[in-house]
Amino acid sequence: LAGCGYATLISALDSDDTGTLSILNGLFKLPNDMVQAAFGGISRSKSSEGSGNRVPGVGTGAALGSEECLARCGMGKR
Repeated sequence: LAGCGYATLISALDSDDTGTLSILNGLFKLPNDMVQAAFGGISRSKSSEGSGNRVPGVGTGAALGSEECLARCGMGKR
């Protein structure tokens, strides 16, 4: 199948913090007036409300959707 195969994920992390910084997860939880104050009047538009629900949760990282991909390519669980 096209697009099926192995992939390699390469991450570069500095020595200060080897964790994940998930800015969007926190940003979408803030009230709009706080976002406006923090970013100089730039606000989330009405059309972006609810967009935070589409941001993957913290810790899902590159593993998001891997089971679906394996099943679609007939590779089964690892």
